[in-house]
Amino acid sequence: MTQTETRSEAGNDTHGYLNNPFSVAVCRNRFLSVSLIPMGIVRQRRKAETRALLLQAGLSVFAERGVELATLDEVAQAAGFTKGAIYRQFPSKGGFLLALFEQYAAVARAGAAARQAPWFIPLTIQFAAQAMRDPLLRRRFAVVLAEARDGGSPDGQLLKALGRVLPAAHAPIS
Repeated sequence: MTQTETRSEAGNDTHGYLNNPFSVAVCRNRFLSVSLIPMGIVRQRRKAETRALLLQAGLSVFAERGVELATLDEVAQAAGFTKGAIYRQFPSKGGFLLALFEQYAAVARAGAAARQAPWFIPLTIQFAAQAMRDPLLRRRFAVVLAEARDGGSPDGQLLKALGRVLPAAHAPIS
């Protein structure tokens, strides 16, 4: 296409839409707004998937290594990401642990069938140990234990036993 040749003369604009400046502006704006909407949805979906993968890896890593020894590098590596992915999703290790606890709590409340994950009992013990030292976690954990369905399974019995012991832990440990 030469400088003097228009798009309609070159055969790209078969309907002559680009001959009118108003049509050009409308087309550009319409295509711009349409193309941005799906991209935002794709980005949100990818962010949610990344968060879910990081939490799933965190459940396994923290159950295996413990809350004190597990690192965010290990979690990121287990999920197939860098540590930067964790910090894009969570403000700190504490923020990650809080989200991890919320994920754990949802499973604990769901019943015996959901609690069959290999990380559930080790992580229950880890959170119980942390709750003995952290009053805020202790209160949250006590609520989860009270709301968890028993079902008579070993994990249900563990939750029931911890529910009896943990509220009594309100007194400071000397």
